[in-house]
Amino acid sequence: MNGNYNFGSISPELDKTKLSIAALYGWKTDDYTNVAIGMSRTYRGGRLLYIPAFMMNKTFNSKWGLEMLLPARAAVRRNFSPKSFMMFGYELEGQSYHLQGEDGAFTSPSFGSNDMNNEWELRKSEIRARVSWDKSITDFIWFNVQAGAVVTYRMDIDQMAGSSDAWLSNSLGIPFYFRFGIQLVSP
Repeated sequence: MNGNYNFGSISPELDKTKLSIAALYGWKTDDYTNVAIGMSRTYRGGRLLYIPAFMMNKTFNSKWGLEMLLPARAAVRRNFSPKSFMMFGYELEGQSYHLQGEDGAFTSPSFGSNDMNNEWELRKSEIRARVSWDKSITDFIWFNVQAGAVVTYRMDIDQMAGSSDAWLSNSLGIPFYFRFGIQLVSP
């Protein structure tokens, strides 16, 4: 549930809550390979999708590996040591933000009739091509640095009912990004 909710005068509508779930059945073919197939219920493309999913984690040798959950993400892993590795890959990301009207917001004729005031949402879907490096600081604290490019293939305002055409669409460039992080990992 993500939106411009004002918990003092407008309560969130639980029927607008989104739930993503994946069910996978897998097996370990050997000490270096895990494989699974299944189905996913997701909003990554901005609308509700039911899509097949395929997971594979494969270690080729002490330096190289593959981690993927298709179609959501995939990465090639390069191990430098048991406490340092680099990943090269992509991830599909999607977010939505419910636009809720209050005091005349979203009540203009272009937004539709008053009974539709709470039916709009901002949807964003993107592909992130990235390189990340993870390094252990202690047994349970890891440092992460990531850099990449973001390709936004959807950024629009649409009705929550999921009409085929967006009310407002954007086309964005391809920005580059970087981030630093600290992660707590069980030892």
